Amino acid sequence: MGLAEQARIGTYQGVWHHRWDCILLAWPANLSVPARWFGLVQPEKPITSAAQGALVHRLAVSRRPPHRTAFYRGESEVLRSFRSSYAFASQPHRVHPTALVSPDARLGEDVEIGPYCIIEPDVVVGPGCKLESRVVIKTGTTLGPNNHIFEGAVLGGLPQHVHMPERPGRLIIGAGNTIRENVTIHRALEEEDATWVGDNNLLMVNVHIAHDCRVGNNTIFANNAMLAGHVTVGDRAYVSGAAAVHQFCRIGSLAMVGGQSHIVKDVPPFVTVDGWSSFVVGLNQIGLRRAGYSAAEIRRLKEAYRVIYRSGLSWNEILARLKEEFCEGLAAQYYQFLSTTTRGITQERRVPAGATIKLRREAEVVEELPRLYREAG
Repeated sequence: MGLAEQARIGTYQGVWHHRWDCILLAWPANLSVPARWFGLVQPEKPITSAAQGALVHRLAVSRRPPHRTAFYRGESEVLRSFRSSYAFASQPHRVHPTALVSPDARLGEDVEIGPYCIIEPDVVVGPGCKLESRVVIKTGTTLGPNNHIFEGAVLGGLPQHVHMPERPGRLIIGAGNTIRENVTIHRALEEEDATWVGDNNLLMVNVHIAHDCRVGNNTIFANNAMLAGHVTVGDRAYVSGAAAVHQFCRIGSLAMVGGQSHIVKDVPPFVTVDGWSSFVVGLNQIGLRRAGYSAAEIRRLKEAYRVIYRSGLSWNEILARLKEEFCEGLAAQYYQFLSTTTRGITQERRVPAGATIKLRREAEVVEELPRLYREAG
């Protein structure tokens, strides 16, 4: 029996060929596969015929069949082949032989998938993405182009919720993101919703982004930062290490959240939150300058900041002044942000002048004691 006939014994049944040290997997689709893709020494005529009805998967040089095999889609989307050294061949897709890629996953061009990765059905991986070893992409995840995913990351996991829906939503990740080791990002709760991560973000080691979060562009999350469900993070925000954000909170654009902060209310745009106290301590002036904003724009932000935190006005009076006096430029974001808050905003560490409590000096208390004794009898 020829190789092609052996390979067609049954769907997804493997035949170990001792001479070539490879597995022939039956494949229902007709493939047009160049023999050079297989990296075999002196390919013979049976390769051509076998390629018409089987996917040849090059495995490590061994005289024993492997315990398990990985299956790859045969069309141009996901077809992979490897040389005996496991070096990636210069083909549109480069997948390590130990990776498991579902036939129902869709991969763009020039995707690289490292050892022991798992890509489940209903996954889209955009062109130019690189997955290091042990990355897991769960069902319902869409990756845009040129994302770099590091070891142990799990993207698209089910929401951590006591009332798990039968059909959870999706996870959608944009382009050019760097997602470091052991990052976890969960899908949305409801089928019609999605967890969103924008473009060009850096998520460092052990970052967790829960279901239904919305992360903008060019953000940075340091190690062990955690977002609970339904959190929104604006563009260019910086969340430092071990910071934890309560569910439904918002972090404004270009805000700087200090390490180990516990955020339980909204953080307005452009401010800095101290990690020790979890209170606002001023504008994020370094971030604003690095973003290229002028001194005049930063001055206007300072004026709006003083209205919010140091004017002593009531909440409605603050909103009225922001709407009237800061209707243009960067400072206009303050009214838009504050007028839509549902949790209130993080307070300033410095207590407003109108809220101070006058304390009596010790000398005054000593002088008052005789009178208090007499009145007490």
